Amino acid sequence: MTSEEDPLQPRPALGFVDAGRLGSSLAEALHRMGHKVVAFSRRDAGRVDVLAGRLGGDVVGTTDPQAVVAAADVVFITSIDDLLAQRAAELTFRRDQWVLHCSGATSVSILAPARNAGASTGGFHPLQTFPDDGGAARFAGVTFGVESEDTALLRWLRDTASGLGGRSVTLDDESRPLYHASAVMAGPMVSALTGLAADLWTEFGHDREQAVQALAPLLLGTAQHVSELGVPEAMTGPYVRGDLGPVLAHLEALERHGDETLKAYAALAMAQLPIAAERGNIPDDRMHELQRLLEGAMEGHAQT
Repeated sequence: MTSEEDPLQPRPALGFVDAGRLGSSLAEALHRMGHKVVAFSRRDAGRVDVLAGRLGGDVVGTTDPQAVVAAADVVFITSIDDLLAQRAAELTFRRDQWVLHCSGATSVSILAPARNAGASTGGFHPLQTFPDDGGAARFAGVTFGVESEDTALLRWLRDTASGLGGRSVTLDDESRPLYHASAVMAGPMVSALTGLAADLWTEFGHDREQAVQALAPLLLGTAQHVSELGVPEAMTGPYVRGDLGPVLAHLEALERHGDETLKAYAALAMAQLPIAAERGNIPDDRMHELQRLLEGAMEGHAQT
């Protein structure tokens, strides 16, 4: 399909190259919507039958990405970012195809081999985590980063995001790194930060699993409050109050626990101070004292 043609019909034939956690979840979600998923490839031959069983029908499951390209009108390359350039270079595309990647950070220009063959190219990235390959129900309410110079393809991507129960924002090469950094900060880094927080519980006799179970309601409640109230209204704790006593206690305890955790805590606290200050509860002298304490902690020592 090309931008001069009618957007392929309502249900073009979809194929998924390297259908891992994201690709298999997206393939299944679009299949449930009534889209025509015709083929997918997986790098692990032992996992092909698993996805084929969920998609059913005449869907071709294979370890050969080129077989997917040959069968599909719309090709989703759902490889990891570091493999995208290799996949785009080694596959043979047609001029009537739409070829997409699902990376948040990578430029669509990496699909130049498909574009040089006459295909239209674009990006379709769900702002969501997929910890396993059974995430077909995880797209509702999700924002999708979409991109294409082909207006027909861009319209189809927006419609597809909407059909999955989501919304879309349009990306370009300049906005992609910031968009993806934002996603990493709000997703994977929160998971890692929870790990650091949970490890503190070992100091008073509990393991990480117990700590995560204790912290999980707090995480879920925070996410809900951010969604409902926005930032900074959802923020609680000593920093929005300008409350020095608890902060001093934190820094002194963390100094005993370990240098890296102390520095991580202090850097995050310093970075969020301007947002906390938007609540208007922190007197200037308290703000200066908080900054002094955190600057010292970022150097690896708590100050009194």
